[in-house]
Amino acid sequence: MEYLSIRQTADKWRISKRRIQTSIKPKDERVKSGKYIKNGKEGN
Repeated sequence: MEYLSIRQTADKWRISKRRIQTSIKPKDERVKSGKYIKNGKEGN
């Protein structure tokens, strides 16, 4: 199985690199935006 880079996929599908990067969700569902969701607890 051969993998394509983001650039190759963008060229093949004729969409932007950024569009592909934002549509891909990591398998472990990490927060990639740098924003954290509060869990409702007070404190640090």
